[in-house]
Amino acid sequence: MKILTAAAIFLIVLVSFLFLFGLFSDVQTAVGEETIIEAPLSVPMNLLAEFGDYHLWTNRIKPLSYDPARGTREVEYRIAGRILRFNENVRLFTDQRALSFEQADGFDQSYLRNIRQRITLKALPDGTTGVRWTLEYEIPSITGRLLNPWLVAPKFRRFIHTNLSALKDYIER
Repeated sequence: MKILTAAAIFLIVLVSFLFLFGLFSDVQTAVGEETIIEAPLSVPMNLLAEFGDYHLWTNRIKPLSYDPARGTREVEYRIAGRILRFNENVRLFTDQRALSFEQADGFDQSYLRNIRQRITLKALPDGTTGVRWTLEYEIPSITGRLLNPWLVAPKFRRFIHTNLSALKDYIER
């Protein structure tokens, strides 16, 4: 009986700890990565600014339509074997040498909200270009926040790494 009582107390403490961990974890998460591309800033900037041509250098981002007048596109992302399809607001900040993609609508996932990406480029003194790709998202549920560090964030990190590597390889070949 003592073993059963100890096991029950242990489970209660464990569940309480996990609940509190999820409760106090950040709702918003950001993952990102940087790389250096052996090309002047104009090369990756021009390639990234062609929102309909991403299929030339990656198979993980498939623009379905682009409306330059409204600054929106419908897009499919292939992340960890899943296809995420939604509309994005697309912005090109030439003065900041950055692009942003922000979820607009059409994405019905119970555990993710407000998906935003930003790609920032920086001309380096040696003529190469530093590229930083950041992806932010919100997970409103406690369970989702609890699982985020082990299930969701690694998939988004892999997505960014794969796309940055593909961009680098395409430009440098």
